[in-house]
Amino acid sequence: MGLLPLITLLVVGIQDLTVQVQELQSAKPESGSWVDIRPDVLNVRINGQNKAVPIAGLKNLQFGNSATSNTSEIVVLMQDGSRILPRQIESQGQNIQLQLSSDYSVTVAANFVRTVQFQKLTEVQQTQWKAIQESRISGDTLVVIRSAESLDKVEGVIADIALEKVNFEFNQTKIEAPRAKLAGLKFFNRPKENQKVVAVIKDVWGNTWQAHRLASTQENAGSAGDYVDVVLACGAELRMRASQLSSIDFSIGSLQYVAELAAISVDRSSGFALKVPVDGSDQLLGPQATRLPQSNGPSLRMSSGVATFRVPADYKSLSGRVYLSPDGQQFTPCLVQIKLENATLWEGKLGDLSQRLDFEVKIEADQRLQFVVQPESKYPVGDVVTWQEPRMLK
Repeated sequence: MGLLPLITLLVVGIQDLTVQVQELQSAKPESGSWVDIRPDVLNVRINGQNKAVPIAGLKNLQFGNSATSNTSEIVVLMQDGSRILPRQIESQGQNIQLQLSSDYSVTVAANFVRTVQFQKLTEVQQTQWKAIQESRISGDTLVVIRSAESLDKVEGVIADIALEKVNFEFNQTKIEAPRAKLAGLKFFNRPKENQKVVAVIKDVWGNTWQAHRLASTQENAGSAGDYVDVVLACGAELRMRASQLSSIDFSIGSLQYVAELAAISVDRSSGFALKVPVDGSDQLLGPQATRLPQSNGPSLRMSSGVATFRVPADYKSLSGRVYLSPDGQQFTPCLVQIKLENATLWEGKLGDLSQRLDFEVKIEADQRLQFVVQPESKYPVGDVVTWQEPRMLK
């Protein structure tokens, strides 16, 4: 595969790399040695024997290299959701250099970058930053810290990013903005459909890459498995050594997000019923798919009631998280349930905005899967919850 000069990753050597192979149908992982990977098969050596594991039957691959703890306050999100935590960031022209460690750096084309967060924000600032991340813009956006509770944004053109400042053009005026005063940047890139994500790669620096394709390549004779070529979902390409990988999660190729399915029925139980029936009101006021920042898939936001979906063929388990998410600070405590053919599989009570309840249940294909939100008040206010990335696995 020919590599484009879009992402350049410096690499290190490899010596008998150990891996843990977890197959979808196996209860326990197997330990072995890395050989190489192809688009359709993983080759490993287990107990002295070569073994070929089809990618379609692979759940997860853990490398002997554990991801290091990364305390960087800089967060770079790419167009496909890849998340990078560089120690430092600079740019010249259309290329952005991300320093991953004292010895390794990555160069990324700016048109593959969605946002750059420069520093840790307060809780109030973080909420505003997330809203800016999801907002529509007509130009590159400079996000300025006005106070501990306020951010402001200015649209223009990002010229370049230096270690201490960002050169920005606004109304034909050049501005040198100190990075210490900035929450971050949002790049204006025309919408482009990402390719399908087949695996999520984590490297030894704690970065997460959304991979569309990955396969070993031969750099030198006798070292075919040392390097892995990766095409990201956004279209960028990179090459890294297997020794720089921490894990590869293939389960995304064997999962289905509930929010991607169409509800077969919606039963709202809000105390404020419409006096005059309106066609389509169930769809308008029913469950809504939403994409949370730094997420791998869509989430489901709904108010009190029941949303019912049909479990697709071959899916056997459901997992995720749920929490209250009213538009303001007012809320009504709610009972949340997951049911299969009206039988309760899991339930919990949400009585605080800081609560996060995790769930994992067994499901059956072709059965009716129900998400229930039941407020404790007859006339609830803020009876809205988010089912965060509810996903079904085969």
